[in-house]
Amino acid sequence: MHGSAVARRVLKALDRGTRLWKVWWLLGTPVACGAAALLFFAEELRLALRPGWADLLDVVRIALVWLWCWLAWTCARNVERQFWTLVARVMLAVGFIFMVVI
Repeated sequence: MHGSAVARRVLKALDRGTRLWKVWWLLGTPVACGAAALLFFAEELRLALRPGWADLLDVVRIALVWLWCWLAWTCARNVERQFWTLVARVMLAVGFIFMVVI
């Protein structure tokens, strides 16, 4: 999937009509992989005594995860059973806090 396809998917999610599972899995999986890579490279930069660049990667990682959390939060009501709205929002809040702490 190239950049324009990702951008189209994100813009479609912004309409708040996208099903939660699509935002959760189709966008969440690449976001999780990107966040893991950013965390890894930030730690490598810290070991290489480049803390400024490491901090920048941390900011990018947190912004990326925040964007995905925001998209998933806005689409959380687009489920068949409203129970999943609560579950998703609790998991998003806990996951974002966890991502900021690490």
